[in-house]
Amino acid sequence: MLDDLKKDRHIGFGAQERLKLSLYVAGMLVLGGVIFVGTRTGGSDEQDKPTVAKSAPAAPGIDLGPLLDAADVVRLADADDAAPDGWCSRAFQHVLDIQRRGRLGQVEGARRSVSDMNALATEPRGRVFEVQGKVTEVAGEAWKPTEDATGNERLWTVVLEDAGEVPLLAVKYGNRSDVGEGRPIDAKPAGLRGETIEAGQHVVVRGVYIQERTGSFGGTAVTKAAPVLLVHKVRIIVPPEDRRDVIPELSEALWGDIEDRFNRESRKWDEDALYEVIQWARAQGQEKLRERMLKGEFKWKSWGRDRFDAWKKEVAVSEGASRPITDGSRGKVFRWSGIIGEVLDYPWEQIPRNAFGVDEIQGISLLSDHYRNVSLRVFLPFPVDSFEGVTGKRSEHLRVYGVFIKNFTYDTKHKRPDGSGRVQPMTAPMLVVLHVERYPDHEASQRIRGAMLWVAGAMVIFGLLFYIVLIRGGAKQAKRMEEHRLALRQRIRAKGQGAQLPTSRDAIPQDGAPREDGSPRDGPAADG
Repeated sequence: MLDDLKKDRHIGFGAQERLKLSLYVAGMLVLGGVIFVGTRTGGSDEQDKPTVAKSAPAAPGIDLGPLLDAADVVRLADADDAAPDGWCSRAFQHVLDIQRRGRLGQVEGARRSVSDMNALATEPRGRVFEVQGKVTEVAGEAWKPTEDATGNERLWTVVLEDAGEVPLLAVKYGNRSDVGEGRPIDAKPAGLRGETIEAGQHVVVRGVYIQERTGSFGGTAVTKAAPVLLVHKVRIIVPPEDRRDVIPELSEALWGDIEDRFNRESRKWDEDALYEVIQWARAQGQEKLRERMLKGEFKWKSWGRDRFDAWKKEVAVSEGASRPITDGSRGKVFRWSGIIGEVLDYPWEQIPRNAFGVDEIQGISLLSDHYRNVSLRVFLPFPVDSFEGVTGKRSEHLRVYGVFIKNFTYDTKHKRPDGSGRVQPMTAPMLVVLHVERYPDHEASQRIRGAMLWVAGAMVIFGLLFYIVLIRGGAKQAKRMEEHRLALRQRIRAKGQGAQLPTSRDAIPQDGAPREDGSPRDGPAADG
């Protein structure tokens, strides 16, 4: 009887519970150790290698896939065998079919003049170009590419000239059922009608080089073979004589014209100073800006957490208060860091006509490392993936050096907490980037490893504390149960009973609980 009682000294914390607890704590310690070892040995410096798709061998006939192939255009144009004053209709149709899918490909090189196009030394057919010039004629004509065509097709020819002798023919497809029979218009967002292209305007055209031809177009006679571009888009630009000169340095921009104290002012992003800095950066060139940055010619400062916190308090202040951070930062170069949330393209349809020659801009939604992952609006004079070592992929960690322009307010995707259902606005710094680099791997690894070490340490400490607390709790419970058994044994001895002692927790009456025969715990036995 007493031996059975001794065997149950730890009945409050049984073997099964101890096993589960031990496995749990062991798992916590092992996981913490794995994290610790991983942070000490991980952090590969290897970058993702871009995959280059191998082009399939050319099949007989014409590939009508989604991408423009210059060789197809050349073969079709040659097959047309058009007269010097005729159109290469089959090549036109092929390019139009691909153009409707919006997959023409990249523009060849920088924007060119009409004279540049006439001076091309290599085969230009099938390649995409951007050409600027002055419109001298806009002429339309019926076009019947095939015998069974409806007869509603139209071809509009925009004659572009510059100081050279030979013009360029920018051809736009139209239809009699279209507004204005498809006459070329300025690029505008979907749903809005752009300004009609007229003689005397200066434009930029983007299209595919198809052929050369002569002929009469309205009142213009072209006697020497002129380049023909099948137009994809047209943009009216400010005449060269009315364009602003490039500023000599950043300090010369129109910083005093920027207003961003109130919501209606900070929501405006297309400031003249923004265009001036982009124009200046493009005139400097990407490589020269990098060299100047490495030489320390731009005295940059870090826009880190402390500056963000101070700037945030300043922005929250109502009207009339001084703003030393905002006003003192304009035109200054700062270093920012964060990950790419999204790469944004602002094409002809979204950039207002301006006197600085800025017609397209690429932007980045940069999730800041130092401001609760708020998305900064970052504008780039050059494509993000043109910077050395930068891919421009989503979630890529970057360090950017940029010029602070203004405070910019935009609408987020989140709802306001007041229950109104309106979207939550956000104000963040807006900048123009001069240089981009991948965030140094060793610094990124150190930050990640440091955070993971804290996690591993917290898991180990928590596991040990949990183990100690449960062990002590189990010991206290076992002690109470042992005291209960001793008291029970003494009472039985005092009454001279020879009843069998219970050997399990369920058989031991608790305080206030009746016996198995239903009698009270402290009362006489039913058979006494």
